Amino acid sequence: MSSKTSELLNLLTDARHDRAPISQLPHDLVPDSIEKAYAVQDAVAERETSYGWKVGFPRNGDERRCAPLVGQGLYTAPCVLSAAALGADSVEVEIAVVLGADLPPRAKPYTSSTVEASIGSLRLAYELVGSRFVDRMSITPLTAIADCQSNAATVLGAPVKQWQAIDISRLAIGLMVDGDEIAACKGGPSKADLLEQLAWLANHAAARHRPLKEGDVIITGARIGPLPLPAKGLMKAVANGYPTLELTLTADQPF
Repeated sequence: MSSKTSELLNLLTDARHDRAPISQLPHDLVPDSIEKAYAVQDAVAERETSYGWKVGFPRNGDERRCAPLVGQGLYTAPCVLSAAALGADSVEVEIAVVLGADLPPRAKPYTSSTVEASIGSLRLAYELVGSRFVDRMSITPLTAIADCQSNAATVLGAPVKQWQAIDISRLAIGLMVDGDEIAACKGGPSKADLLEQLAWLANHAAARHRPLKEGDVIITGARIGPLPLPAKGLMKAVANGYPTLELTLTADQPF
């Protein structure tokens, strides 16, 4: 590990544990390549341990980006959390994959057809977004990648039965707070898109010597959001065929 990677790792780790966001990163610590940003991610994941990955669908021809999900940030719905204690300011509703089998390194790259059997379940999930920086919109994209793409926590719903039978490209999702719908979507990426995404991640993670394994949680990109996270209230995400995803936010609840 380079000295610059180690310095940035220490700053991010301190900010994560002390809930003391970084106001300004020294110029010489700003990653100047995707390889350096991913090296910081790997160092964070080694220090904090990892429970899965976040990966998004590429837009406008951009390269895919991913980040390990690290620390003690995995929760199972229904649950009660404090947004302030988590350092989160935004929320996304996503579809999560929970792996039912390992995807170890191998000579032949994984494809959509070879990763499908590894899926244990699909679930609704909240990604609670929060940066280790005071103003995450002011940092460079590579710095955000080094910061594990601003994940603060993940709230995982119950598994859907017979997920293969539900067309996720037409999956309507509604997000409610205290009974009032605040956002909705009528669909999103398809099963084929999701499998392609999973195959890419399996190959990418193996190349980084962090292969996907049974039990990993993989959040696959926002279907709703990001939206400002309420300070308190009962959030429910509902979708036909999927168990309702409930999260109670409280301004003063310790955890």
